Amino acid sequence: MDEINLVLLGDGECNEGSIWEAAMAAPNFKLDNLYAIIDKNNFQQTGSNKEIMNVENLKDKWSSFGWDTV
Repeated sequence: MDEINLVLLGDGECNEGSIWEAAMAAPNFKLDNLYAIIDKNNFQQTGSNKEIMNVENLKDKWSSFGWDTV
């Protein structure tokens, strides 16, 4: 059985540049055993996403980097 690697992210965490660098790098290096689950609760550490940095259309953003999204 192939190994599966899983990462859990908060939607507020997705306003960090390091998240997008990793999202772009994974398909580039053909890491087809990597799964990301995003907790979309519209909040981050110090408030709502809309107040701090709106991260709308996460599905479209991840898809644009070559991820299969559900």
